[in-house]
Amino acid sequence: NARVSFTVLLDSSAGFQNIKFLDGMILGAQNCTTTGSFLSLNSGNRWFQNDAFNLQDSIEMLYYYDSTGDANTIASPGANIGTYIYEGVTSPLYWLVRNETRYFKTTYTAADFNNIQNDSLLLVAYDQINGKRKAKNLVAGDVYSFKTTYSKYGMFLVEQVTGTDSGTIKFSIKMQK
Repeated sequence: NARVSFTVLLDSSAGFQNIKFLDGMILGAQNCTTTGSFLSLNSGNRWFQNDAFNLQDSIEMLYYYDSTGDANTIASPGANIGTYIYEGVTSPLYWLVRNETRYFKTTYTAADFNNIQNDSLLLVAYDQINGKRKAKNLVAGDVYSFKTTYSKYGMFLVEQVTGTDSGTIKFSIKMQK
């Protein structure tokens, strides 16, 4: 009888990684005059539509209110967002760089989200097959996982939704660095 044995070691760089936490982010809907709708996950900066047009490659998330059924929505510039939401030549529909972040609604609770300490849950929570370009009809307590164009995984927790097309959404994000 021949016998073979293996010793498998975990590479020191192959563990779960630290995460970035963007706490209490507020985005304004398309007609909000106080807070921009467009977000860079890399920097955490927010912009209004006209400024975001000049930073297309940086924008990975945006927020709007759709009165035709999707209500409070976080989407990616790569989603098909009608020009009735964002009007004019700076509408994301006309951008040359339309990053596509995809979203999946989880069954996780706010407590689950708050307990995330590294990227382990971020990696397993996302459903590649069922990820969509829009997270629709958002309400406080919703937890969504996401994957960016740049293959960064994350989750967000909706904390508060106020108003309609001139309202705001408050949410927190945990994502890979």
